[in-house]
Amino acid sequence: MDTAREHLCLEHQSPTALCDAPAMLTWILPDFARRHALQNRARENAWQSYQQCQQTALSMTLNGILSRAGDVFRWSIAAPLGIAHAHPFLDPRLLTFGLGMQSSIEPVPGKIKPVLAEAMRDRLPDVIRYRQQKVGFNEVYYLGLARNLHRLDAMIRQAPLEGMIDKHIFIQHLQEGRLAGVPPRGLQHLTYMLALLKWLCMQQEWLQVRDKINIAFRFPIRPPSY
Repeated sequence: MDTAREHLCLEHQSPTALCDAPAMLTWILPDFARRHALQNRARENAWQSYQQCQQTALSMTLNGILSRAGDVFRWSIAAPLGIAHAHPFLDPRLLTFGLGMQSSIEPVPGKIKPVLAEAMRDRLPDVIRYRQQKVGFNEVYYLGLARNLHRLDAMIRQAPLEGMIDKHIFIQHLQEGRLAGVPPRGLQHLTYMLALLKWLCMQQEWLQVRDKINIAFRFPIRPPSY
């Protein structure tokens, strides 16, 4: 049976494998996924991420750099508060050095971030330097969901997304996130969806303002093209 899971792809899977969406994305309606060929798009994005060059890790890094678009935190959060928001790690000299180091140092099976681990010799205990995995926990994010759940719930219900997502299922996942029941990767999917919802709501508000201006000044204002 066709479901949205068949039309989306896990970010961490190999591009040669069939794409199965995580349970977090079950809010995407199957008809919307088929109509917009999300499965094919997911495959194309996966190949672009993993196959830009021979080294998979380097390919993923390059794709992450090339996929950057805009600076939403600077203009939407920092600028209104008069805060300078910079990206020192995006300095071209540092990027060049990091990419060159990544392409010249062969990965060692079983070692995570070997350069960083070596740099922290005699500064961090070996149990930390050589750990194989770590668990993420974003307390600020979870608390934010809990405190603003009623506002987010109202925004989701009012958003013009009929035919795209199952709002009831999405709200259920949001409630799980409030209780810290969603892993870090799942939080990323929640964030993307909430950002889209907010953008669509703001677009509706802008269209209402545009109509009022048109009536007041008797000339049409064209909507922005994206």
